[in-house]
Amino acid sequence: MNEPNCHIMTLEDPVERRIDGISQFQVNAEAGLTFVAGLRAALRQDAQKILLGEIRDRETAEMAVRIALTGHALFSTLHTEDTVSAIFRMIEMGVPPYLLAATLSGVIAQRLVRRVCPHCCEEYEISRDAREAMQLGDLYHEGMRLTRGRGCAHCHGSGYRGRMAIHEVLPITERMRAAILGAGDQASLRAAAAADHVETLWQDGVAKALAGETTLAEVGRALYG
Repeated sequence: MNEPNCHIMTLEDPVERRIDGISQFQVNAEAGLTFVAGLRAALRQDAQKILLGEIRDRETAEMAVRIALTGHALFSTLHTEDTVSAIFRMIEMGVPPYLLAATLSGVIAQRLVRRVCPHCCEEYEISRDAREAMQLGDLYHEGMRLTRGRGCAHCHGSGYRGRMAIHEVLPITERMRAAILGAGDQASLRAAAAADHVETLWQDGVAKALAGETTLAEVGRALYG
């Protein structure tokens, strides 16, 4: 993405890391440099790709969508539970569904989970009445084994060392565009995502737990508290 002939501009609050070859600006509301003002400046400077640190209000959301309509590649973040919630949040902010359907390419949700400590990891068999079996549902089978950390000096007794991300990737297909243009409620959006076989955060977390990278307890903690 960061190519020599491509003008990339970021609007951040704050700028957390300087990146060579990219124009980075820190938002400063007191000085009049809001996210919206920064987006207008990005257009004047002919930025081809724009990273907007966060969409916090209706004005910023509408400006971001209108910039995307002009053909600019725009990336941003929202604080929501998952991918479908991000779409619904934009609609709740007042972005017209027809504009959102025309400009949105995809949504990615992620959470950080702790990795099982490689120094003290062990496999264990789960019984049918164990909590993990209930969490796995139809995926459970007799003799299934999962991985956990016993706790050691390397992980300070926690059983975890390091972190990794679990993801949910929602491409905006024709089915999803129709759902956005239609009722625009969470139920119809989730039905469209399920029909498109979108793997949820929980499903990705379960897959990583089954692979021995993390635990079901850790995935549940990250997603549901």
